[in-house]
Amino acid sequence: MIAGALFLWLFLFRGQALSWKRASLCVCASGASLLSALFLVPEKRWLCHGLFLVLLAITWPDVHELWIPDVLTLLVVPFGYLLSDAAWLERCLCGALLGGGCWLLWTLWPGCIGWGDVKLCTAAAFALGVDFLYGLQLGVIAAGGHAGILLIRKRVTLQTRLPFGPWIALSIVLTLCINGCAQRHFLL
Repeated sequence: MIAGALFLWLFLFRGQALSWKRASLCVCASGASLLSALFLVPEKRWLCHGLFLVLLAITWPDVHELWIPDVLTLLVVPFGYLLSDAAWLERCLCGALLGGGCWLLWTLWPGCIGWGDVKLCTAAAFALGVDFLYGLQLGVIAAGGHAGILLIRKRVTLQTRLPFGPWIALSIVLTLCINGCAQRHFLL
């Protein structure tokens, strides 16, 4: 875990000054590696590490510039497809329903969710199926708690746009950890 954070710090940030964004990204990367080591099925561990790198690459521009690259969003689908055991019809229905719901939010309440977030949620739901909804619930609760803390500390206002992509990435990681824990301990 410490080696992963040091590697990320040396090669991604190239010794730049310490900031809370850079430090939190290093901690998240290390935590994701630790979670994969503890909860995931050993045969799928390398796929998970690849997906975690894609999710970190998605998180970085969203935190700094509030945009999510489409190419990286599309990479979530094959990784998630190989990691999930959901049926094809379940994946399609979940992707269509969650994508439609996010699109409706994006249309009816402009600014509450970005178009990149809509595409990332749709790709994750298509890749992971209904299980992603459980992880997304936890991710939304964590995002709301984080926004609430920022509001209480008066670091943001109600009109401030906050990135949602990192919380969607957390939802994907939680979904995989929940599924991996269930497969490992309960032999599902």
